[in-house]
Parts: sequence; structure tokens; C-alpha cells
Amino acid sequence: TQRVLVPEGQLTFTPQAVNLSGMNVSIGQSDFRLSGRVTNYLNYVLKDGTLAGNLQLNSSQVNLNELLRLQVVQESSGAEAQTTTVVQSGEEEEEVLVFDVPKNLDFTFQSNIQRVIFERLPITDVNGLITARDGKLVLDGLNMQLLGGELKLTGSYENTEENKPFFDFDFNLADIDIPEAYKTLPSVQRMIPIARNSIGKFNTNLKVNGQLSQGFGLLASSIDGSGLFSTENLEIIESPLFGQLRGILKSDRLKNVKIDDFRAFVEVENGTIQLKPFTTRIAGQETTITGNLNTENLLDMRLDFNVQRDAFGNDIQNILSVLPGQERIQLIPASVILNGPVGKPEMRIDLEEARKMITEEVKKSTKDNLQENLNKIGEGLRKLLK
Repeated sequence: TQRVLVPEGQLTFTPQAVNLSGMNVSIGQSDFRLSGRVTNYLNYVLKDGTLAGNLQLNSSQVNLNELLRLQVVQESSGAEAQTTTVVQSGEEEEEVLVFDVPKNLDFTFQSNIQRVIFERLPITDVNGLITARDGKLVLDGLNMQLLGGELKLTGSYENTEENKPFFDFDFNLADIDIPEAYKTLPSVQRMIPIARNSIGKFNTNLKVNGQLSQGFGLLASSIDGSGLFSTENLEIIESPLFGQLRGILKSDRLKNVKIDDFRAFVEVENGTIQLKPFTTRIAGQETTITGNLNTENLLDMRLDFNVQRDAFGNDIQNILSVLPGQERIQLIPASVILNGPVGKPEMRIDLEEARKMITEEVKKSTKDNLQENLNKIGEGLRKLLK
């Protein structure tokens, strides 16, 4: 429990409305300064009517971690209300943080909040329109600063009898710092572990809908949506994943791997994230990427490289050095296929297209010892794949 303090404020009553002026309210670590007009209060008190209000809300700090734990839930009939602690949810215990928006409220808050504490997110400068109406919380262009960038949030939230709220939101994230996101958000740590070795920023405009668990976690299989994802100045530092490409690319290009800025289209269906094919440059090499990440955090991704001659690794150079016509081979296709748990997927290199291309060049260049040269190609690629 927390004490509710009202150190100052002025209320003016008329039969039609209550006018608030300079009303200060403190609840624990949160403070609220309210001004505006509340109407239909007599019908609300006497006849269970709808209480309406149009208010300006200002705050220096709102601690949602604290406020959400002040909810009161009703046990089975006859039992006293008690503060929410934990409940059984499937096989795991989960604290109940979701909340109901009363259906007999019609309130609009023009909000200006300097700081919000929610989980571990450092959120500042929250501005925008918040409406509570017909059991829904509606956010209309709510802007805030977080993770070195900005979030604009529009959409709605509505709880259910099972305490699994429906949400329908449009997220517009701009200039989010990747190291900050990895350090702060468990979902990024779980779904994009390579961010641990990354620097740069990302942007996304994503429209999603689905349900939340009682503790505000996403119920993955319920999520649908689509949107765009882009990066700025992305660099992956000493990643073990790219370290496995030393046979194809020169080692000095794989220590700190720069990825050109890109825009990718993303679809979410029943919680599975589908990355539509897009092309960028990784370590200076043109690369087409596609894949998906399912609700069990299993990755299925393909990176199709076109490797330029000056970037060939020693293993590729050794294969080519003994073959006729190798001087005409200035570009080799090489694919990397990732399958399995996103934190530690199995990586497979597919050089079938490279074999076909090199074979054709060898055929054009010689008729003598053709089979011997073709055998050298096969033997060299087999060694490389090992």
C-alpha cells in the first residue's frame, strides 16, 4: 500500500461539473498535477452513470512499477479484496500487473510527464493524448524518449476476464541505440543475441496486435502485424558467427563487420517473425538476406553473398590458384544457412552455385585435363566445407 497525499489544489463544484485547478496528488514515488473539468459526476455517484472528464496531466515522475502493484483484485464471492501478488499461470507463477479500465469512465488526459519508470526502461519526456473510454485505454500519438531515441505510440489496450489484455498498437521507433536496447530489454537479449556484439542504431515502424500475459509479457502465438525495420551505422564486433566465414572472406574483414544501412519489410503471423528478402552489403560484399524466427525462438535464415575477388579468403584462393581461367573469376556466390536456436544456431555453408560457376569457367578455358581440373574443384570445396 501507498499513502495518497493531496498537499494542495482547488475544486469548484456546480451541478454540471467539478472544476480542478492546481490539484497536486502524490502516490509513493509518483506525482500528478491535474487541472480541467469533470462532468456528469452526479449521475455517476447516484445512478451508476458515466463519469466524464477533460484534464491536463503534468508529472515530474510516474513509477509504473510501483503503481501497477497497488491493484486490488476480488477473490471468490464473500472474500475480502486483497493486493495482487502472484497467481498460477500455466506452469509458471506470474505477478498480475495488467489492469482494467472501468467501462463507466470517459476521461481524456493531455499529458506531459518528465520521467516514467517501467521495468528497466529509462523513459523521459512523455507527451500526448491518453483516453480512457468504454473499458479501453487509447493512446493517440504518445511521444517519449527512450534508449537514446524516440518512440511514438498510437493504439489501444483492453483487458479481458482472463487477465489477458488485447492490444492493437502502431509503434514508431526512431534512432534506438542497439547496445542500450540489448542491455535494457530481455526480449532483445533473447531474440537478437548478436546485438550483444553490435553498435549502431535501428528504426522500426511496426503495427501489431495480440494479447498480453498477466505480467505484461507478449503471448507470442497471438501476435500478428507488419512493418519496416532499418539500421544506421550497424557494425558487429568480433562475432563468433562471422568468424566462421574465414574460409570464404579474408580474416581482416571479419573482425569488425560493417553492414550497410538497409530497410527490410517484416511480417508477424501467429508470433512468427518473417523477414522478407532484402539486399545490403556485409563486410563490403553484396548480400541478400531472408528468414524467420518462430515462437520457440528457432531461427531459419539464409544469407546469399556475392564475394568479390579482392575479398576472397585463403581457402577460396587456394582452390582457384591451380585452375585454368581463374583470372576471369572475379565474383563467387556463397550462401550461409542458419538453423536452430537463435542463441546458438547451426551454420552451414552452401557453395553449390560457386561450384557451378567455377566449373563453367574451367570448361571454357581448357579441354586438356578437364576431368582432373574438375576433380580439383570438388576436392577443394569439400576441404573448405570441412
